[in-house]
Amino acid sequence: MITGLMAAALAGTPDWASLTSTSGWKAVTTKSSEFGAIGVWHKEIDGIPCLLGTLQTDVPVAHLMEIVTDIPSSTRWSSADLGVSETLKRSGNVQEFWQYINIPNWTMVADRFWVLRGERAVLGTAERFRWQRIDAASAYPSVVTRARERDKAAVEPPTNWGEWDFVPNSEGTQVQYRACADVGGSIPQSIQQWIATRTMPDTVGDVVREAKRRH
Repeated sequence: MITGLMAAALAGTPDWASLTSTSGWKAVTTKSSEFGAIGVWHKEIDGIPCLLGTLQTDVPVAHLMEIVTDIPSSTRWSSADLGVSETLKRSGNVQEFWQYINIPNWTMVADRFWVLRGERAVLGTAERFRWQRIDAASAYPSVVTRARERDKAAVEPPTNWGEWDFVPNSEGTQVQYRACADVGGSIPQSIQQWIATRTMPDTVGDVVREAKRRH
């Protein structure tokens, strides 16, 4: 149970029904990987670009869930240049955490950081890890201080919510990664979508690769 202060700090109300609905998604690309074909789909929800990445794998649900909920370890296995990935608070299946991503200097774009509240849920034989943004300044001002110590211009994206769904089937597990984000700053949404579309297969592949490595 999160406190009233933390509830007030949750930024925005994600439209989970639209996110999980199968309607409205448009195929963007399919990328070959060492684990098979990773599909990428797109749709907008309330004007925010959302992406869906899918992959069929032989990795069990429990092994995949272990990876996405092990927040501190992601600095070791994620292909994103994460400078920080720390759990701030944990209670049962709920954890609040923050991450900081280093953006290459040549892009002339400031680094990004975010605080998220994630919750794990068991849905029959499937499992889900769902997250949404918490306003850092209200809930964890020390995080803002630490982020700005790394880059005084670091930006906290105004929108960041999504989920991992792991659904077992006769061939193993269907991985579904859905994410809606506006990274903020001066980057046009068209550029944000272009970048996200190309990095989403890496995000999905990273999780499967680490699960295979551990087990």
